[in-house]
Amino acid sequence: MPAPEVLFIASLQHSGSTYLDLQLSSHGAWVGVGEISGAVRTWLRTRATVSELGCTCGAAPTDCVFWGAVIERLAADDVRTLAQGYATVQMVFGEVFGPDVSMVDSSKHGTHLELAARGSSSLAVLRLTRDVRSWIASEQSRRKRDATSFAGRVRCTAPYLARLWYRRNRILDREVASTGLPTMRVGYEESVFHHERVLDDVDRFVARHLGRSITTGTPPGAHIVRGNRMRLDPVQRAAITYDDAWLCRGALLHSSALVPPIRSYNRRMVYGA
Repeated sequence: MPAPEVLFIASLQHSGSTYLDLQLSSHGAWVGVGEISGAVRTWLRTRATVSELGCTCGAAPTDCVFWGAVIERLAADDVRTLAQGYATVQMVFGEVFGPDVSMVDSSKHGTHLELAARGSSSLAVLRLTRDVRSWIASEQSRRKRDATSFAGRVRCTAPYLARLWYRRNRILDREVASTGLPTMRVGYEESVFHHERVLDDVDRFVARHLGRSITTGTPPGAHIVRGNRMRLDPVQRAAITYDDAWLCRGALLHSSALVPPIRSYNRRMVYGA
C-alpha cells in the first residue's frame, strides 16, 4: 500500500491546530487524524487509556474504522516506540482510506514532523501561529489553576508568557526550516475571520506542492482522538467562533506582548504584515 500524502500542522500548543484540522477535513479528500504523536504516546504509556478517548467520527477509538484498526495493529506488532507507532498509523491510513485520500496530521512539533516525513509519500507544512495576546490569555487561564507557588505565579504573567511564545515559535521556525519542506504560514485569527480566503490560499499551496486540491472530492470526515476537547462538542464544531476574552484584559497584557521584536514577529506570522 503506497504511503499517504500528509499535510502537517506545525504550531505551539493551544494555537488552533484542532480547529484547522477539522476545517481541512470538511473539504475534499482529506482526513484529519489529530495529534498522531499524542495518540501513540497515550497508547504506549497505558493501552487502556486511549480506548477511553472519544473520536470525532462519533465512535469510541476501538470501534472507529481507522483508530480501531490502528490499535489492533499496534498491539499485534508489539509496538514500543513513537517512531514505530507513527509508521504504523501511516501504514494503516493507506490501507483504510486508499491512495485517493490524504492525511492531515496536527502533531505540531518539529520532532514529530521528522517522523511524519519518514512515512509519507510527500509532505507539506502549514505553519500555524496564534496572536500572542490571545495565546497569553489562554495560557493564563490554563496555568492559574495550578499556580500556587511564587514561581508558578511568575510563569502566569504576561511578560513571561510573551517571551515564552516568542522563543518557542522561533525554535519551531528553525525546526521546520531545517527540513526543507514546502511551508505556508497561516495565522489562526486570519483563518477564523477570513475563513474562505485562507482556505483558498491553502488550496493553492497544497495543489502546487502535493498535487491535490482540498476542495475536490467527497469529504471523508475527521478521525481525531487527541486534540482540543472542542472536537467532541457538536455545537462548537457547527460554527466558526473565536474566543475574544483577551480583548477585555488589562493594558499589561497588550503592552508586554507587543514590544519589539515580538510585535513585528506577531504581525508577520499571524497577519502577514
